[in-house]
Amino acid sequence: MNRHLLKTFGKLFPAFLFLAAISVFAQPGQNADLERGIELIEAEDYKSAIAALDKCAAAAADVSVKSKCLQKRGLAFERTGEGMKAKADFNAAVALDPRDESAYFARARYHINSEGFNAALPDFNQVIKLNPRNAEAYFFRGQIFSEKGERDKAITDYSTAIKINFEYHEAFLLRAYEFLRTDEIEQAIADFTRFIELQPTDYEGYFQRAAAWQQKGSKTLAEADYAEAIRLQPALPELRQYLTDLNLSKEDVIEKAEKIQKEENPRRVIEFLKLFPEYGDEVEILYLKSVSYVEIREFQKADVYFQKQFDNFYKDAFASLTIADEYAQKPESAENLEMASLMYETALVSMASAELVNALRAVATEKNGLPAVKRNPKNLNGFAEFMKIFEQTAIRSAETDFKAGQTDRALQNFNKALEMNPKSKAAYLGRAKVYRKLGKVKLAQADEAKAKLLPAQK
Repeated sequence: MNRHLLKTFGKLFPAFLFLAAISVFAQPGQNADLERGIELIEAEDYKSAIAALDKCAAAAADVSVKSKCLQKRGLAFERTGEGMKAKADFNAAVALDPRDESAYFARARYHINSEGFNAALPDFNQVIKLNPRNAEAYFFRGQIFSEKGERDKAITDYSTAIKINFEYHEAFLLRAYEFLRTDEIEQAIADFTRFIELQPTDYEGYFQRAAAWQQKGSKTLAEADYAEAIRLQPALPELRQYLTDLNLSKEDVIEKAEKIQKEENPRRVIEFLKLFPEYGDEVEILYLKSVSYVEIREFQKADVYFQKQFDNFYKDAFASLTIADEYAQKPESAENLEMASLMYETALVSMASAELVNALRAVATEKNGLPAVKRNPKNLNGFAEFMKIFEQTAIRSAETDFKAGQTDRALQNFNKALEMNPKSKAAYLGRAKVYRKLGKVKLAQADEAKAKLLPAQK
């Protein structure tokens, strides 16, 4: 949803900035050349505006008026592509009247358009310092914090802008989106609702609220809002696509998410998957989320989803292990041994998947420079217990295979147990039995000798 929101808001952003600047600068009774220059900029006659503002800057005796002439001339230069002259005028305006909030606001606006959001932050800070009631400054600083990923600060600034002006619909819209990003769905819905009250003919509010309803699992309400967004903006085919996608199957969601992952920013993958909370605990979905969060460097959230994958695989392994043990404890028969062997193997597959999750997490954090203690996959909750049970399951599986006459598989599973724990006495003794069965006496004797040197396992 982020891409669509920025696309829509991008249309109003330059105009809004310009109008905000005009509201700050246009004070009645000022220098006639200044007023003329403002009118010419509004009429997009920048050459004539610059001429009028040249006269204004040269003739103005009042420092405040002269600063505003430079601000407006800087804006005109900017519109004609003369960036160096524009920047010089904005800097001169600030230097001339450092107590004028409009000078900092004008330069901050220039920074946003030409040098990026970060460059504008010090000037918006100064505007707020000079005038803590400037809602626009909080609004734009909120966007800077959002771009920096500092969502709490962004929400605070949007909230302050709203407190100053409760009809500030753009602030409600962007704060709602931040709430969506931080999974505060109820707050997002409340803000989208307020935006709709203020802008009832703007499809964006309905479109974004539909996404919030969908993330909450309220598909009926989501469907109604998507339909209203389509009614207000029928020319956008992607709106109909969101409505069509509302009831996608798990398999279709995974397929589409993988396609998005290949074609777009990973954040879009996360936003798409959030629309389907009914599949949120599926391991394929958890995997896509964890990898996407790693790619956008939100490692704490990635860890949450790595842990969920681990827990799911571990849970599946225990379920299979329980069934395997039940069959293993039944009277020995070919059928019972076969079922026990099958379920032990199923448990081992799930455990191997859980171990892979740990390895992926370790690689992801190591590549991004986290301290060694945080890179260790053993820090993942339940890992030590998991590895012990993994080893024991491999041994039980091998013993069952041996009883069933599956010596190759038994050898493979005893080897697996020893890979996890090279000091496993039970694994060495079990493997020695397999080697004797295969006629490999020297290998059996070597394993028995190793087992004698090891203490009995608890």
